[in-house]
Amino acid sequence: MRQTIASGKSPRESIEVMVKGFGDCPSHLGVVDANAEVVVVQSLTTDTTLGFRREWVFQWDEVLFSQLDEAYERSDSEALSDLWGRAEPWS
Repeated sequence: MRQTIASGKSPRESIEVMVKGFGDCPSHLGVVDANAEVVVVQSLTTDTTLGFRREWVFQWDEVLFSQLDEAYERSDSEALSDLWGRAEPWS
C-alpha cells in the first residue's frame, strides 16, 4: 500500500515527524510519501528527501525532540535509548 502524503506541498506543509538516524541522532523532518515498509521524508528547509524504515519514524513531539537533541549533544547513549523508547511510532 502506498500513501502520497504531501504531493505538491512545500516542506513546511508536510506532516512533521521525528526520525531516529545513525547513532540515535534525532532529526525533525516532514513526511512526503509512505508505504508499508518505508517513509520518505524531506528536510523542512530544503528539497532533500530520504527514505527510512517505518520503525525509525515517530510522531512529532517538540518536548521529547528537545530532550533527544540535548542527550545526543551530550553523547548520552543511555538517555537516548530511554527517550527513544518513549517516542510514539508514526502511523
